[in-house]
Amino acid sequence: NAVISTLISEAGSTTFPVALLGATRSTIKPFWGVGAISLFVVTMASLWFLVVILRRGGASAGNIAATLTGN
Repeated sequence: NAVISTLISEAGSTTFPVALLGATRSTIKPFWGVGAISLFVVTMASLWFLVVILRRGGASAGNIAATLTGN
């Protein structure tokens, strides 16, 4: 994630993943911890929402796993 963020960011700017990795070299401030947890929660909620929608559509567990893994 940090590599892709670095490649697509504008010159002179710092993206959140890169700044978060930079913050781990010293004591992590609460702001970075809250941001990381928030991104994790949003990601997990999005995946859960996708699974619920696929189940309501009648997809089997194998189809759901294939969709989530990109197969």
